[in-house]
Amino acid sequence: MRSLYFFSAKCYYLLQRRCAGGIFLSFKSITTASSLSTAEINQLLDIASEMKRIVNSRVKRGPQLLGKSLAVLDFEGDLLAANTLKLACEYMSGISFCFSDCKNVGESVARARALGANFVALLNSDGKSVKQAAEGGAQIIDCGSDASAVKILTYLFTLKDTLETVKSLDVTVLGDAGDGIFVGELSSTLARYESKVSVFASGEQTFLKEKGCRVYNDIGIAVSGCDAVIDCGLKYDGEQKKFYGHPAGLTEELLKSAQTNAPLFDCEKVFSKEKGEWTVYAHSVLNEQIKNRLAVCMAALYLMSRN
Repeated sequence: MRSLYFFSAKCYYLLQRRCAGGIFLSFKSITTASSLSTAEINQLLDIASEMKRIVNSRVKRGPQLLGKSLAVLDFEGDLLAANTLKLACEYMSGISFCFSDCKNVGESVARARALGANFVALLNSDGKSVKQAAEGGAQIIDCGSDASAVKILTYLFTLKDTLETVKSLDVTVLGDAGDGIFVGELSSTLARYESKVSVFASGEQTFLKEKGCRVYNDIGIAVSGCDAVIDCGLKYDGEQKKFYGHPAGLTEELLKSAQTNAPLFDCEKVFSKEKGEWTVYAHSVLNEQIKNRLAVCMAALYLMSRN
């Protein structure tokens, strides 16, 4: 048992060394990926690597947030995301609590601060709510909007974890990307590392092109030779052929045209035309994404705690 506690202490020591080894960056709040400099993104990814050591250890308890508290404001009813944030705080010896079914941002933040929360995590797909919450002076971490740094950096961290780099990659996005804010933010962030985002979509898609995306109306060309595939899923049933080029949805045969062992994000099962059934895709990184999101949340909270 003593050696396990030593491991957590060692992780803490390594974090201190990482931060002391160069220009140390701290954050009052962490909102969108575009609001972060490349140096800030790199430091968050570096710290996330150390945090993942804690997540993978037998004793998941470090001292980084001892005496700090986190309020999770859940506007979406996202149980997995809420528990991820609570664990991120508790794995570093902090205290966490959650407000479910929140309706009013200003009131919810005020109640959280009245209870002594040091940090407030927003699970709200409305990006405008983040700005509203920050106006109250609280330390905010955005975990719900499409432009959320936590969301975008989880993709970068998983790419780095799986492919050992985020540089010079070709990432293809499939499915219903909605208004394109997520894809645009991902593209702008990856462009800092000379990586490209390709999208299968119809129409002009001017917004995505302005963000540096390559837009294809042929799904085979969009996927062919890519290094990773992100599946945004569908908002409405019955649109499989429109967004995946096949009435069943994303197929195993289509993914074979990507690079060998190209990771598949946000999706665990694909349709096999050969077998005529859904099957677990060998290169799905969905569960690893979930773990990496936890590590990114831990890194974000840790750096905010040093403000």
